[in-house]
Amino acid sequence: MAEPANKTPPAKRQEICARVVELISEGVGVTYAAEKAGADRKSIWRWRQTDPVFDEEYRKAYLFAVENAIGEAKRQLETAGSRDEILKHGKLLNHAEWEAEKLLKHYQPIQKMEVEHSGPMVIGWDEQKVCPKCGHNMDDVTDQVTIVENDDGAGLQERISELPRQAGAEKTESSS
Repeated sequence: MAEPANKTPPAKRQEICARVVELISEGVGVTYAAEKAGADRKSIWRWRQTDPVFDEEYRKAYLFAVENAIGEAKRQLETAGSRDEILKHGKLLNHAEWEAEKLLKHYQPIQKMEVEHSGPMVIGWDEQKVCPKCGHNMDDVTDQVTIVENDDGAGLQERISELPRQAGAEKTESSS
């Protein structure tokens, strides 16, 4: 049985912490690492809160383990021979990347920013002059411009009659 956190002698605590860091870097969970080292999960958490050196070593070991898991999953995925192996290693890679997103800044998705705009806005296409969805030609500019300032959830198709209806829009209107 693991000793309570406040009763562990400093020398024993350092030994436990070193073993936990070693096990975490190998990719095992904190509960298992704590048990193997002779402590409990709560003690490890408390020691991390009170010992910045141990906390830093723990974090580095965890980052190392996550990066290794990503690399190993990629290698296994590349050499997978069957459909089941591909699915298995793909799931492992997804899980390792999910862990990495929480830890490593270069794995985190880019956050979108909100932009305020006032005045007229023209939405168009850079290279392509024709909308791939509706076929509108951007060169066919007329003086008729419909400005929608607040959609209020009513939907653009209800406010601008010239727009072609999307597939399925008729069904919802006729059924009501």
